[in-house]
Formats: sequence, structure tokens, C-alpha cells
Amino acid sequence: MTATHNYERTIDLIKLADEPDTCYNAELFPAVQIKTFKPIHINVFASGKIIVCGVKDELQLVSIKYYLDCTLCKFFK
Repeated sequence: MTATHNYERTIDLIKLADEPDTCYNAELFPAVQIKTFKPIHINVFASGKIIVCGVKDELQLVSIKYYLDCTLCKFFK
């Protein structure tokens, strides 16, 4: 299952990419990939849009949303 969310604020991807369990290469893909919840892929775009791919159970989204809320607030512009 795939889920989306929009924070409606821009995110500093360069600073976010310094966090553990992240991957960012702007030449290959314009989003920071968060790998904390393997095998779920979380893509964070500078526009504030989030795409979560590979969710098996909707209950996983609760913990992912909480993690993103706590982590991404430091990187809002």
C-alpha cells in the first residue's frame, strides 16, 4: 500500500540528509529517502510532500507519522 501526506511547508533536504538512516542524491532522485522502517520506503520532498511505499498494515502509518512529525519539524523552512 502507498500513503501520502503533505506538511504544506518546505523542508530543508540538505540538512535532513545528515540524519541517520537517510539517503539523498539530488542528481538521481529529488527526495530524501528515510530507511528507518525497512522495508518501507519513505520519500520526503522539499515541497513538504511525503510518500510512504510498502506499508502492509495501516497501523504502521501511526508510528511513521509520529516519527516524521518529531523528526521533520527541525527542518521546516
